Amino acid sequence: MSDIKKVIDNGYCVGCGACAFVEPKAYIIKFNEYGEKSAYQVSKGKSNGQADKVCPFSSSSKDESKVADENFQKEGFLHDSVIGYHHALYAGHVAEGEFRGKGSSGGMVSWLINELFSLNEIDYVIHVKAGNSKGLFAYSISGSADEARKSTKSQYYPISMEGVLREIKSQKGQYFFVGLPCFIKALKNVALLDELIKQRVKFTAGLVCGHLKSTFFSYNYSIQLGIAPDDLSKIDYRYMENEHDGAANQYFIKATDKDGNVRVKQNIDFYGYLWGHGFFKYKACDYCDDIFSETADICFGDAWVEPYVSDPAGDNIIIVRNKGLERIISSASIEGRLKLDLQNKDNIKKSQEAGIRHRRDGVIARTSFKKMVKKWSPTKRFTSAEYIGRHDLLQKIIYVYREFMSQRSREYFRVALEQGDYKLFRNKMKLVMFVYNKILYFPFKKIKIKLIRLFK
Repeated sequence: MSDIKKVIDNGYCVGCGACAFVEPKAYIIKFNEYGEKSAYQVSKGKSNGQADKVCPFSSSSKDESKVADENFQKEGFLHDSVIGYHHALYAGHVAEGEFRGKGSSGGMVSWLINELFSLNEIDYVIHVKAGNSKGLFAYSISGSADEARKSTKSQYYPISMEGVLREIKSQKGQYFFVGLPCFIKALKNVALLDELIKQRVKFTAGLVCGHLKSTFFSYNYSIQLGIAPDDLSKIDYRYMENEHDGAANQYFIKATDKDGNVRVKQNIDFYGYLWGHGFFKYKACDYCDDIFSETADICFGDAWVEPYVSDPAGDNIIIVRNKGLERIISSASIEGRLKLDLQNKDNIKKSQEAGIRHRRDGVIARTSFKKMVKKWSPTKRFTSAEYIGRHDLLQKIIYVYREFMSQRSREYFRVALEQGDYKLFRNKMKLVMFVYNKILYFPFKKIKIKLIRLFK
């Protein structure tokens, strides 16, 4: 059995579309019953083996470390086992224009797109934009800075890239590709097979990724705002009220129905908003150990660390792995157009410490569990000898249970949608969440302290 067939059959496909691009007669991408994009083998379509070499969760494709070595090792950049290669590390925001106010966090992604167009470094940018007949968001190509500015925020929605990769092949020019870590890795492996893709994709920007969400994530918000899934036409996951003065991670959800009615509520007021609970998470995301998009030329994330997290306007962390991009950013910083502070690797890691634990320690715990119960899981780079955090049994159980919790959320939500009863979803999740919140996170430490005092 091919590796990609194992990936698909065991539910680890992330729907990136790399397989459908290199083998269009063998694979297609479509939504599954859980609102996730996934690959399907075409009836009678025979694979020539190329899909195995580009699938981000296939052991036949080059992993993040090998791809990064090939791209960055010769540059002499510093290397860290978590951050990956790095030429420069920053935290901060855009000081000029409306990039920060209209973007996510510090506005750095939209600013860099604009700057690359202004400097004639690129002809096109490939990024996620709102609105088409197949979903709320999709990968699209913008041919100017003005066009690109129409989509400037983070989108938590299933997407695939086979369509835009075909457009690259048919349309000459230099491209800037913005994507999630697994998409960038898949793209770099595609470039090893397709010289035209390699030549035309000039820069890649990766995003620090917690995990990819299914369509159910958006529907969970819209239903709680009184908008039925079929009536949801627009959603802003990172909307900031003008007078909001809370922390940067306390933003608002803004949803619009087909009649143009707008409804807004703060994220902390929604059931299922906590990212750590992993509602509607792709299964593959619990088996990804790339936090800082190690194969991308530059990586952007949220600066969830003081003093930046206390700033309601938001700030980015930035990991630069391209000398040309570093010159652009450092020059703009000197000119005062960017307000950036140099960072050390420890502060960058601290900004994403929960994600690092979940996707290094947690991935090791989950793959070890799969081996124990004799079930297949993707081959990963790290072993139990390389744990970077807690080793205790309870924490390992928590890591494994998070996957269970995520899978139950998608199954119960599907049933609730079919029966048109949102309360059914919440009722079914009660026991799942009780075990997580009240048993696995029960304050054992406090009891232990009390027992020690009793027997003194």
